Amino acid sequence: MNSEATEANGRLTWQAVFAKTSRAPFTRLADFTSHDQERITRIVYPAAWAVDYFVDNELTNPRVAVVGVTQPIMAAFDGALLPVFTRVCRSAASWTINAPAAPKPRRAQFNALNLVKRPTILRQETRAALDKIADTADVLMVHSTYGLDHAREIVEWPAFDRYTQDGKYVLWGADSEVGIGSVIRWLVARGYDTDPIVRGPFEGANAPRMPSGLIYWVRVLSRATAVTPIACAKADADIQRIMKLWTAMQAAVPQDHRCAVADVIGTVCEQTIKGRPIRALMASPFHLVDLESGEYCDRDIDGEWVVRDGKLPATALALFPEEDTGDPSGLRVRRMSWLQAAMDECPPEVPSAREDAEQPHVSVRQDKLGEEIQPLKEYQMPRPEMARAVRGKGTWPVLAVNAQIGQPRADPEHIVQQAVKIVCAWLADRKKIRVDENAATFSANDVSEEVTIEADGARLWAMRLDDRRGMTEGAFWRVEMILAAQPQAQMALRIEQIRLNASAPPPQPAVPAFVIDLADKVGLHDGGRLLRAKPWEIISAGDIDRCVKELMDPLRAHPVLVASYSNEAERMRQIAGVLAKRLAGVATVAWLDHETVAQFKMQIGASFAVYGNAVRLYQPGLARTDNPFTHPVISVGRDSTSDKQLVDRITQEACAWAIEPSNLDVAVPTFPDARRSIIARRVSSALDATQRSARTAQESIERLQQLVAEQNASLETNEAQVRERTREVTDLRLEIAMLTRERDEAIDELRRERYKSAYQWKVTPHEDVVDSVEPEWPERWDDLQSWIELYGQNRLVLHPMAVKTASNSPFRDIAFAYKVLHLLVNAYIPMKTRAPNDEAPRLRCEERCKQLGVDISPVGTAVENQRYANRYRRKFGDKVLTMDMHVSRGGGFDPTTVFRCYFTYDADNQRVLVGHLPGYLENTLTHTS
Repeated sequence: MNSEATEANGRLTWQAVFAKTSRAPFTRLADFTSHDQERITRIVYPAAWAVDYFVDNELTNPRVAVVGVTQPIMAAFDGALLPVFTRVCRSAASWTINAPAAPKPRRAQFNALNLVKRPTILRQETRAALDKIADTADVLMVHSTYGLDHAREIVEWPAFDRYTQDGKYVLWGADSEVGIGSVIRWLVARGYDTDPIVRGPFEGANAPRMPSGLIYWVRVLSRATAVTPIACAKADADIQRIMKLWTAMQAAVPQDHRCAVADVIGTVCEQTIKGRPIRALMASPFHLVDLESGEYCDRDIDGEWVVRDGKLPATALALFPEEDTGDPSGLRVRRMSWLQAAMDECPPEVPSAREDAEQPHVSVRQDKLGEEIQPLKEYQMPRPEMARAVRGKGTWPVLAVNAQIGQPRADPEHIVQQAVKIVCAWLADRKKIRVDENAATFSANDVSEEVTIEADGARLWAMRLDDRRGMTEGAFWRVEMILAAQPQAQMALRIEQIRLNASAPPPQPAVPAFVIDLADKVGLHDGGRLLRAKPWEIISAGDIDRCVKELMDPLRAHPVLVASYSNEAERMRQIAGVLAKRLAGVATVAWLDHETVAQFKMQIGASFAVYGNAVRLYQPGLARTDNPFTHPVISVGRDSTSDKQLVDRITQEACAWAIEPSNLDVAVPTFPDARRSIIARRVSSALDATQRSARTAQESIERLQQLVAEQNASLETNEAQVRERTREVTDLRLEIAMLTRERDEAIDELRRERYKSAYQWKVTPHEDVVDSVEPEWPERWDDLQSWIELYGQNRLVLHPMAVKTASNSPFRDIAFAYKVLHLLVNAYIPMKTRAPNDEAPRLRCEERCKQLGVDISPVGTAVENQRYANRYRRKFGDKVLTMDMHVSRGGGFDPTTVFRCYFTYDADNQRVLVGHLPGYLENTLTHTS
């Protein structure tokens, strides 16, 4: 960086920046207001500084393209501000700015800005602008101050990779440490590496932090890792949670404290609540979470921390990201994502109301669920997306199955009875637990295993098995099985690992043996597609047609594995057989004969084919427009000793797709869901039986009281669920209210910015006055001045600020505004100038007002309020007049429908002077709306 432009290790204070810009030929920049100076300093100057800091020592005359611009001031005055600060940095960079919302050039420009070479302004959408600068820029600068709205289309731009190679630069700027951490999290998930974060160009207590300043910078390097769809989806979900928490916290604090939110959100510190020290995660200066108890706390009116109702459960606290000194910004991002996920999935609740409140959520190593399934203990899952299952303590889904059982036309209750027999036989044979097949409820508990069964005849049968034999290694297994007979026989299986500590062995997913028996003896189906426990041999053209049709079926909900071979047919056949048993009900395993590989390739396409000694996983929703890498190919090595590891890896991949949907609880219901349904049916059935059998009112009352006493414990669970949903609704309403307030504040800010320009007013008389002709009512504001000259009769004067405000207004009924102006000329002025005893003009004016649905009245106390009085004053000639009257229609704050016209009556010249229309002028009500 050039030494002439540096102070304090290359960073300038705000005062130093404007001290430099005050030298010739930049003296006219002093005409900016202090607010404009602050915005220019925190938005425009850092862009010029970043090019100087990262690029100037390597490129003599860099050509810089700025994309993703969300602040119009970056392109204000035809973009001349950037070259001004480029000279401050003694840089020779030339600029191209993509700013779809760039303001149009003004007629009057500052003299200083006329002396610099203007950048090229591309007033078009980001993707179109990127195509224009593909081969012309040396530096791609991404302006990211409001989340990552433009990030996806920029990174997916075909030329983006070229800018991350040697000789070119990608510089990414954000407005906070959290913002740049989110950017890095998003980019790393897409395979890109980055340089360390650089904070600049400001230092000291006066350095801007928020909002919208480009204070943090990072250079994006070339791809370092391969891109995986699950990693990208997980990163996108993290960013959505971070932005959701960020928006909520910004809306939850006063406006003058929003910079402080950027300082503390996601940080851990020590706090004291009622004399008790705690370790807390800060969400804002006014909100925190106790990391030991999970309690929510906020500050009261005296500034003291107060514990509020509700708390995070122990399962969420166990997953809290601990210290990681190597990446502080990334740690804050992970903590924010954790907090929002905890509040989304584990909302505050009373611990005693939860069904499993006394049981710690932990996860463990899987024990053997069937002799055919022998997971390799030393194998560690290689794909990064599966690492989420072994990151720490808690309950982690390992496998999920949802399938139809039996033949479609068979009696569903009979099929459920067959399935119950198979599961009970498995419990007796493998777990040494004997269960009556017809029992409505069953429970068995010992040191190593616990089984709970609830049934509603043959219509609904649910089982939960906790296999604790692996607890010595830090984890145990939970198997939940649900069989339902209506409207068609269905099976839902969920296997979870309950991890007691983070060092527990990773899970090796596999289906229990009873699922294999169900597939062989009863049959499993996915929307009519058979889910086999044996490989599907593809040996004919008809088999290929059916296989390809099944792969391309958009309704397919299960993965399909297709195996092929080149020179090791028997070995690949054994691998396919093992996979079919391990994944019975989870996925279909197909086997391509050596003769059918080429035909399969011709039908499915080369990008989605499989050949050689390999297995390909086709996830649900396969389309020919998909990225082929989303359907991975796993090659089989020559060493047969690694076959177990290969089978484990493929099994993990297939099970990962099965548990990936965000609506897992809907697709595969849990045991508590089934138990609540069974209890509800029992309650309903018992109530019906009681009502039918009661002979007298007294007998009916006694039976109902007995039933209520018996089912009281079961109803507590349902009541807790109602309370939980009520809290969720309350939280959503609060969030809507906060977002609404934020939107209204943004609208007010935009309105105030529009009123800062002042115009010199003067009246130009017009001789062609048309009074007798029925006026035209234009549908646009461009005709406003000419219409007034034609129909205003030299008695209606519009202030230039009113013309400008109307031109920028979203008000829809423009013709109505012209009718109001016509009312003022032809009804209001005659009323004001009538003879003392002449009531006709007044009645005509009132009639016209009634026809238009408007009221003409004084504006009230706003003109006397010291804070807002200047908003109601306009300079007409040598006089400054107060707009003390207004024409109004409608209430509320919708600028497209609400109409206000502020004016004053000039009695000396018998004229109406209009100072503002068609929206509100700022006052106490509109300011707080």
